Amino acid sequence: MPRIAKITIQLFIVLSMVSSVCLAQDYDISQIVISGQRDVVPHDINNQGQIVGESYAPLGLGGQKHAFLYDRGTVTDLNQGNFDNGYALGINDSGVIVGAEDRADFPNYRAFSWQSGTMTDLGTLGGPQSTAYAVNNSGQIVGSANYISGNYGKEHAFIYSGSMMADLGDLDSIPATSFAFDVNDSAEAVGYSFVYDGSNDRRHAVLWKDGQATEIHSA
Repeated sequence: MPRIAKITIQLFIVLSMVSSVCLAQDYDISQIVISGQRDVVPHDINNQGQIVGESYAPLGLGGQKHAFLYDRGTVTDLNQGNFDNGYALGINDSGVIVGAEDRADFPNYRAFSWQSGTMTDLGTLGGPQSTAYAVNNSGQIVGSANYISGNYGKEHAFIYSGSMMADLGDLDSIPATSFAFDVNDSAEAVGYSFVYDGSNDRRHAVLWKDGQATEIHSA
């Protein structure tokens, strides 16, 4: 057999063995238990192993939804002060947490960021509600927010940087709804926009970069 063929076969055998070892790797399963809560739903984990999500109080005790941070066995309830309900959806490697919460004095969900015990209301784009879905390692946050006063049905994707919420718009020629669900460290955001096709609203995948919306086409 030619030497190059032998080398190829030997390399294939080694790679096959490595692949088998990787597939056989064991994982530990740890249950996240929050005392007094009936359901626990994690949404994100950072590279430090910190986990965020939402938990639900027993129905007999009001059934409130609580945003939480789980850090090496320690649970922090982010529903503090006059917050009624909340959920945490994203966390970066600096421990900045984002999500949405409602308060007893403001009964609409509002996007928030949380770090080291300090909760910040991110506001809206002019409407009543907003939700933050993800945060990158530069602290830039993406989500969606109502952009018409008093209108709960219309939302636009946003990016929040520093202390400013910027409207990312949508793909349609008429006022439509869009959502941004994730953002990388280059501030590139992804989500979708509804586009009316003459009979129905269809979801179109979007990449937002440098203030421009680009439709992501399937092959």
